[in-house]
Amino acid sequence: MLRLVRDRASADDVLQNVFVKVWNRSDRFDARRGDGMAWLATMARNEAIDWLRKHRREAPSPHDPDELSGGAASPPVAADRAASRHALTECMTELPEVQRSCIRLAFLEGLTHGDLADRLAAPLGTVKARIRRGMARLKRCLEGSVDDKGSADEA
Repeated sequence: MLRLVRDRASADDVLQNVFVKVWNRSDRFDARRGDGMAWLATMARNEAIDWLRKHRREAPSPHDPDELSGGAASPPVAADRAASRHALTECMTELPEVQRSCIRLAFLEGLTHGDLADRLAAPLGTVKARIRRGMARLKRCLEGSVDDKGSADEA
């Protein structure tokens, strides 16, 4: 919970809401459909996502890790982050526009797959496939840039 919400007091509030929902909805749990811990974890995750959507404007920018951590990074860490951002930006430009826009909307604006499908007037499966394929291409590209960096350091 804390990993998603990033604030202990807010995470406590979200968790309290989860406990209330579990108490009120305990009659809806069906052990034949799944494990109790999975049911609880799903409720907690959904509650945290709902909280994030409600408080999106008040939250620190996900683009600034220093703002989330509460302090400035050391120069080597800041340089490494800048290199990572640059590599990601370069790799994003290599993606087809449809994949790039889906990834941006999902990860930077926090839209769900369903929200994306509605906004883009595309089938849900198509949106999921675009994100999955785009993320696979990003991974390959970023792994290539790490290999290039590593071989340059060795030379």
